[in-house]
Amino acid sequence: MGMLSDIDLNDIEPSDFEPLQPGWYVCCIEQSEKKPTSKGNGHYLQLDMTVAAGPRKGKRLWERLNLWNPNQTAVNIAKASLKKLAAAVDIESLQDPSEMHFKYFEAKIVLREYQGENREEIKDYRPCGSAGEEASKEEPMAPAVKPSGGDAPWS
Repeated sequence: MGMLSDIDLNDIEPSDFEPLQPGWYVCCIEQSEKKPTSKGNGHYLQLDMTVAAGPRKGKRLWERLNLWNPNQTAVNIAKASLKKLAAAVDIESLQDPSEMHFKYFEAKIVLREYQGENREEIKDYRPCGSAGEEASKEEPMAPAVKPSGGDAPWS
């Protein structure tokens, strides 16, 4: 008997890995974590996001902000993005990324070619509803996971 003989795959739909079309999407951050860079010479803040409304509701997105990096240009770009994101969720003085968890904002998605395929890239942030018709008209979904609290992920 095979290792997977008791696993039924008949009712499972394949995952949707197609990239989002360029545009603005209502999103929320569900998790954040400080991670080391692949070169080991710095760290980045990874933000795990979910599209919260529209036909692609539930689609996962990730943002990596190089806040602790020897390349000062990368740090400045990351700080500018973080400042826009904090403003989009109405936080003036961000102390911990968990303050942004489960707050809705709009993210501007563009496609960038990477190794022969189109990948989503977040280019901008703004508060929900700040552009009228461009934003999705659906109600945001309830977050799938609630924050657990605890230590700051970027200390």
